[in-house]
Amino acid sequence: MIYICVCLFIGLLNAYSHNPFPENVGIGQQGTCFQCHCTWPENANGDIQIYGIPSVIEPGARYEVDVVVSNQYNNGSWGFQIASVIGQYGVPQGGPLVQAGTWELLHPDKTILETANDVDYIKQTLNGIFAGQNGAATWSFIWTAPEEYYGGITFAATGIAGDGELGNLGDYSYSTELSTVIVPEYTDDFSNVNYYTQIEPIFNAYCLACHNSEFQYNNNGLVMDSYMDLMAGGNSGPPIIPFDSENSILYKTITGTSYDDLGIPSMPYFSLLIPEFLRNTIKAWIDEGANEFPCILGDYDFDNDVNVSDVVQIVGCILNQNCNTDSCADISGDGNLSISDIILIIDIILEG
Repeated sequence: MIYICVCLFIGLLNAYSHNPFPENVGIGQQGTCFQCHCTWPENANGDIQIYGIPSVIEPGARYEVDVVVSNQYNNGSWGFQIASVIGQYGVPQGGPLVQAGTWELLHPDKTILETANDVDYIKQTLNGIFAGQNGAATWSFIWTAPEEYYGGITFAATGIAGDGELGNLGDYSYSTELSTVIVPEYTDDFSNVNYYTQIEPIFNAYCLACHNSEFQYNNNGLVMDSYMDLMAGGNSGPPIIPFDSENSILYKTITGTSYDDLGIPSMPYFSLLIPEFLRNTIKAWIDEGANEFPCILGDYDFDNDVNVSDVVQIVGCILNQNCNTDSCADISGDGNLSISDIILIIDIILEG
């Protein structure tokens, strides 16, 4: 089946085959090579792939990236274009694109970088069309991750396998997207987890697009803009039960459990699966009490010190029956503050 398409400036396209216009990687409201190279269905008889970007990347890290266009029929010429922008499967239609990271050319004779509306695009030069090359074409460059951004990043690429004839009829076109995420550096030490430096960046990267104060997907009601909003929960109630990750809806959904009776699928719904070590961090945080601030065992008043003041306040709250059970003083982990906790705290003070 032959697809018929109309492209403005069709007579000029061959002149730009080695230097296509930027802003054509298919993200937001951009088109792709298929706008003009559309004899065949997009992504037919081949593909375009982005290699070298892991599912989780480190802030400021450098990666060698390869874009490969493959086609089993055409071998006349090859072309591509790639960009990296902030956002993970959530770049808004028509919204502004924000550059993510920086690009460095490895082969300036074969690739060129151009900027449009503050976003960088890499594409092939005349020498980079690999005229007459069979099977596939590869372009390589260096991408450096942002230093101080935590969250999703999308790489979008488009390409063609041309037949080497004048014009664009007979060419195959391809497009793809690859989403990844930058998170803070983590270790295997899951004790005393910090909400603001370890947990909130995970939620910002994987959850916030559908759980923010302006928009909740499917009217779910869960807002994750702040710690207080998160703990308050949404239409299905609080998503977190402090000290009990196994019965917390949030943790169970990110580990593959769905709640059909509540209309809650496994999460994230529109994003990549949260990596295991990040899920383990969330689990540890919940099991430590899901505190807003790092928990120092015995520190009832969250002043980062365990002293007689904590003991006095716990004795008072026990007598008045108004203890804050979300504090770090529940050393026994039974969900209540009692004489046994006071004894353990006194031991901590005496041992320094």
